[in-house]
Amino acid sequence: MLLQFAEQPHCRTLPKELEGSSLDIVVQHRPAPARSPQGGPGMNQDWTSGRPPPMMAQPGQHQANPQGDSRDWRARDPAVLQALSGAPRGPPGGMHPGMGGRGGGGNDRWGKAPLPPQAGAGGVLQMFDPNDPVNKLQKAEELGRKAWAPNVAGSDTDKVMRQIRGVLNKLTPEKFDRLFEQLLEKITSADILKKSITTIFEKAVAEPTFCFLYAELCLRLSKEVPEFPSAPAEDGTPGKPMAFRRVLLNTCQEEFEGANGQYEALAEVEESAREKAATAVKRRMLGNVRLIGLLFVKGVLNHKIIHVCLNMMLSQEKEDYIEAVCEMLSLNSGNRSLGRLLEEVGGGKAGAKSTGKELTKGYFSRLQQLMKTGNLSSRVRFMIRELEDLKKARWHPRKQKQEAKTIDEIHAEAAAQLGVAMPHRGLKPLPGMRTKADEDRALLPGFRGGQADGWAVVGKKGQGQQQQHHQSNMLEGGKFSALVGQAPAPAARGGAPGPADSGAADKEEKLDPKSPEAMTKKIKNTLDEYVSVGDAAEALMCIKELGAPNSFLPKVVEMIVEKILDNAKPREKELLTKLALATVQRGALTLDMFLEGYKTHSDQLEDSMLDIPLAPTLLGDFFCTSVSDKVLDFSHLAGICEKIEGGEPRRALVGAILKRFRSLKGEVYVTEACKGAKLPLGELLKLDDLDPPDLPTTEDFLKELNLGSLPLAY
Repeated sequence: MLLQFAEQPHCRTLPKELEGSSLDIVVQHRPAPARSPQGGPGMNQDWTSGRPPPMMAQPGQHQANPQGDSRDWRARDPAVLQALSGAPRGPPGGMHPGMGGRGGGGNDRWGKAPLPPQAGAGGVLQMFDPNDPVNKLQKAEELGRKAWAPNVAGSDTDKVMRQIRGVLNKLTPEKFDRLFEQLLEKITSADILKKSITTIFEKAVAEPTFCFLYAELCLRLSKEVPEFPSAPAEDGTPGKPMAFRRVLLNTCQEEFEGANGQYEALAEVEESAREKAATAVKRRMLGNVRLIGLLFVKGVLNHKIIHVCLNMMLSQEKEDYIEAVCEMLSLNSGNRSLGRLLEEVGGGKAGAKSTGKELTKGYFSRLQQLMKTGNLSSRVRFMIRELEDLKKARWHPRKQKQEAKTIDEIHAEAAAQLGVAMPHRGLKPLPGMRTKADEDRALLPGFRGGQADGWAVVGKKGQGQQQQHHQSNMLEGGKFSALVGQAPAPAARGGAPGPADSGAADKEEKLDPKSPEAMTKKIKNTLDEYVSVGDAAEALMCIKELGAPNSFLPKVVEMIVEKILDNAKPREKELLTKLALATVQRGALTLDMFLEGYKTHSDQLEDSMLDIPLAPTLLGDFFCTSVSDKVLDFSHLAGICEKIEGGEPRRALVGAILKRFRSLKGEVYVTEACKGAKLPLGELLKLDDLDPPDLPTTEDFLKELNLGSLPLAY
């Protein structure tokens, strides 16, 4: 019916049957044959726009159009056509935009706007042409670019380096000790060592806030990372062992000496990107100088390197280098100032007679000269003046620079500012802090009369003491009461003791300063203060000023080890171990005194393991650190284990020491150390008759430690 309807020349308008229909009638545009004036077979059979209705084919033309009707009818959506043509939407009712209603003439009779230009064969509108260069999905290789792909570790070294970068990204003061142990276990070859140092250096340069933390990490790694054999030279001679400190020093030196080349390369950078590149070069140079200075403050680098760096930067007369000099001299970390340390040490060259103070004075004279003659900005001039003020204040900064802190340090600062919290871990209360004792004293004043604790002693035994108290406290029969009479005023904090405090004060005054009780109390207070401050020199001075006899001095090491075993935090454990070793290294104690204090705890290891399961590990770490710092050696291990009762605790201590050294320096080092000390492992690891029967044999125990090749006797 529709075909016959289309062939009628007088049907120029939409039939009434299709009015209001939801169907979209889409016509196809194609050139019409020439129309004779009289009409006929050659007449134009278009519905006013030269397009037949959809799904209609002209008689006799199906073979002439081999492509057929392959149009995408989804492209005839009204919203799509309206968006493509840019014409306003047609009338409602579901009609096509080209079917705006009746009337009108020409090709615009059924619509206010023409259809968009057609593409493709037969005038078919194609919404997506896969062969169109605009619509074609192009690969990165076709554009000369590298396609993104997830990084896949190609070797074991790459996998380890990815893990090391993950550890460094999590590094904070709170997690430092735990992550340090993980990092130490992953450095197992010379290649990993070199790449790890490069990674640490790059992060220290790029992260100024955590630079002091990376310097502390370098200090710890330089002590505990073993040396690795390097590749032989071209002539076959073996190379020098690769040590952490040597590789780190070479990295810093290469970066420092290459700064001039980076500044010279800025001339070749485009003008638009030169300022950004110059800022990056300056930031990297300042980060390297900051790291070198902090490594000197931590004791990793020698003072001669600092003098060489300062002389080189002052000779450049470049503003960035002058700023770097001010940055280096003003460094301060852990109450240790770089400027003060430079003044205390000698000159920068071997055999030089110049003292550190004279060299530092020369640096400031050079800075003054540059201020007068050089073309320096106001910012750098003020930096030089602030540095001079810092030197006049004996290198004590007016305001500490913000550094990353642990949660305990943040809590301590908040407590000091608010003045309402209790001091942490027995620390002395800061000025202005109101403690719990003050609140209790205000709520519960002292009793009337009586002793220092507020209670009276009743009876004949205490009658002599009670005669000293106020007569108003006396009752009939010569007895005293704590509830009658005149109440003494409570003693103010820090003031002189009142009548109620006189008993404790007299007892304290009568305590002999040379008595073991008094000296023990002084050592305990010294250790508490040292843990909070971290000044080993001051703690050693307090120990020397005790004037204790030689028989009492081993008590110092005994109390230090006791504090380590008493649930000490990693930072406190490190500080206490450092102080114990310093007592021997600086002559405060002899080696025999040191061993006697340590053996006090090792001899009681069997009992200590019941209360402190980690006692063998803690004592083993203390011994390993003592050997690494050359205070003890492996030959002392046999004497330490001599009086340990029971084979199980003795095996636990020796196993912790061997396992620790194997993780730090490798199996070869443990074998050579045991051989050099002629360590009788068979006797040390031997079980007693009272030990549990299910414990492994000595050979199996060494295999569990991955040290099965160790001989049991030498």
